[in-house]
Amino acid sequence: MLTNLSKDAVLEAFRTKEAQRKGAEDEAQLVAAAVAAAARDIICRLCRKAGHVVLNCPSLDAARKNIMKDSNSLTPSNSGTRKNRGGRRGKANAAKTDSAAKIEDGCDGPATKANAT
Repeated sequence: MLTNLSKDAVLEAFRTKEAQRKGAEDEAQLVAAAVAAAARDIICRLCRKAGHVVLNCPSLDAARKNIMKDSNSLTPSNSGTRKNRGGRRGKANAAKTDSAAKIEDGCDGPATKANAT
């Protein structure tokens, strides 16, 4: 098999290989340019700057620290939890059920219902 090799065949093989390498290199440059162009179109939703997303944002660590600091400074009295709102409603409902008679508005005005107990 090696007996058929000539100087021209070897040179042609080198030229072909070099052209393939050059083509792959050019393709890699085109891909890199396309990625860079796409990155310019991406806008970060945190800092509103182009070229990156929130997960890669340089301001992300500072924003996380601020959120943690703000959440630690909340007290139960001003946090607005559901438990606090429900407690106020519960007292109003308890006052209604404590009365011996219930008052009902009807067509003839207020009427008193007797307990069924």
